[in-house]
Order: sequence, then structure tokens, then C-alpha cells
Amino acid sequence: MGDKWILNGKPVTLSYPKCSNYEQVKSGAYLGSMVLILFVVIYGFRLLINFLKDIGKVGA
Repeated sequence: MGDKWILNGKPVTLSYPKCSNYEQVKSGAYLGSMVLILFVVIYGFRLLINFLKDIGKVGA
């Protein structure tokens, strides 16, 4: 008792998919680059908005 798991009268065997470190690093690099690009775009918009606000102050 306790050696095997049984489901519907059949023993359950655990099997894990093959894991590739290269694919994991590749996926992480892709996700990281997307997040970095998002931050750069947000920062660029902040600079643009502040620049436009400053232009409005100079003319006043």
C-alpha cells in the first residue's frame, strides 16, 4: 500500500515532458526584451509629454 497510485483500476505512472534549457533561455530572453521595449516606449512618451509641456511654458 502506498507504492503505486491507481486510477480506475489502472496504475498511474508519472511522465514529464523533455525540457530544453536553450528553449527556456530563448523564451525568457524574448519576454525580457518585450518588457524592456515596453519600458523604453513608456519612458519616451513621458519625455515627449514633458517636452511639449515645457514648450507651452516658454511661449507664455
